[in-house]
This record gives sequence, C-alpha cells and structure tokens, in this order.
Amino acid sequence: MTVVGLNPYSHAFHDDPFPMYRDLRDNAPCYYNDSLDFWALSRYDDVLAALHDPEVYCSRYGITLEQDSTLPMLLTTDPPGHTDLRRMVSRAFTPRRVADLEPAVRDLSQGFLEPLLARGEGDLIVDYAARLPMDVIARMLGVPQEDEESLRAWTNALRTAGRLRKCNRSAASAELWAWVGRMPRRTFAFSSSPMPRMKSN
Repeated sequence: MTVVGLNPYSHAFHDDPFPMYRDLRDNAPCYYNDSLDFWALSRYDDVLAALHDPEVYCSRYGITLEQDSTLPMLLTTDPPGHTDLRRMVSRAFTPRRVADLEPAVRDLSQGFLEPLLARGEGDLIVDYAARLPMDVIARMLGVPQEDEESLRAWTNALRTAGRLRKCNRSAASAELWAWVGRMPRRTFAFSSSPMPRMKSN
C-alpha cells in the first residue's frame, strides 16, 4: 500500500484512521500534503522528538490547520508560557485533590447516566463522555451551572475542523471572550469541599 493522501477533513479518515496511520508509518513517516500545506509525523520516536523541540515544532499556531487560534491555552502555547500555565494548573490536579473530587464526580456521572437508563438508549459520547470532564472542570473553575451548556457549545465550535466553519469558530471565540469579560476576577480557592471551585477576589 502507498500513501494516497492524508486528508484530516475526510469523513472516511475519521471513521477508520488506523489504515492511514499504518500507511504513513510504513511509507511516509514525514508526510507533506501540498494541497493543504501541512506536515505529519507518524512514528513514535519522531513525534517524541518533536514534542521536546518547541523551537522547530511549535504549538502556537493552534491545533487545527487554520492558523487562527485566538485563545491562549495549554494546547496552543510553547515554553516558557506553557510551562507557567502547566505549573499553575497542576496544583488543581494533585493526587489528593483528584481523590477529593471523587464523590462529586460520581454524583455528576450518575446525573448524566440516569436519563439514559430511563430512556433505555442514548449516545454515550454525546450524553456522557463529552459532558463529564468539561462539567467537572467548569465547576472547579466556578462557572455558573446555567452557563455550562453555552460554554460547551463555544468550545465545541472552537474545536471544529474545516475552513467552511471558520466563521462559526470566530463567532464562538468572540462570544467566549465576551463571557469571560463578564465574569469576576477569580483565584484558586481549594478547600475540603467535595468539588473545589474558584472564588472571586
């Protein structure tokens, strides 16, 4: 098998990417797509080396092919900014802090699963797996529960690939920034409560 072309926008690729991954590793470990103008590394050692060389392989252009990332976050920063963000966030996820979250996370999980059980069907990804981690983090940050669905919609739009959806991502970014601007300044305030949250200064 030879590499025909890696198209990250292809539905067929998303449905079953593993044959393409194998093809890339075997035949084009450093692959270039001239129509979409991107490079792809597929072998473990190469990817590992790239992760540790931010001067050559940087994250600041975002996590999609469109270089229009407007939100500073761990995935779109390089050292030293990434190091500072990671150090700050890591304080929220020590083993003890994570253990303290367990009862609240169990309650949240149960709340998501009970409607599925009552209906006898559901989409486990959409109705549970995609909601749980975001809602846990949102509550740790003190996001009002009435804003959680909006926050989920904005972040989903920002993660959506495809040039035709660029306008949706720009609108979501603007709405998210406006929402952040309306929130009070917050600082980490961990306590013995089951779900640590942020509090206003």
